[in-house]
Amino acid sequence: MKGKGFFDILCSNLNYRLFAGIPVEEHKDLYDTMDTAIMHYIPTVNEVVALGVISGGILSGYKGAVLMGADNFNLLLPQFSNFNTKFKIPLMFIVNGDYNPLKLKQFKFEDDFNILYDIDNYINKYSKSSILIYEGSI
Repeated sequence: MKGKGFFDILCSNLNYRLFAGIPVEEHKDLYDTMDTAIMHYIPTVNEVVALGVISGGILSGYKGAVLMGADNFNLLLPQFSNFNTKFKIPLMFIVNGDYNPLKLKQFKFEDDFNILYDIDNYINKYSKSSILIYEGSI
């Protein structure tokens, strides 16, 4: 199953341990392969709360990602611009769809897990948030 490999690399190899987002049907394939032995998923009531949870985790020394639908980025604009950008808190957004009003660097997941290393290297090297786009199922 591709999703299991996806989280094995993110969590075991790259040390992403914290994930948050609204539990929605579009991410069902990802939820089904989450392993509580290597990660923590925190369901939230909206994307702004997910952004706050992951940002707090990063400030506490954890790597994490927000899972969300790309069409919901508009909900994050004020908080992301006023907090994450101001305090230089880089994080990964894992989204289903291609909409990027934040103008962040995008990486597209297809079938090559090496893209996970590429996005992590970008976040670490430049201390900038970025988006991992996937379409369909992982």
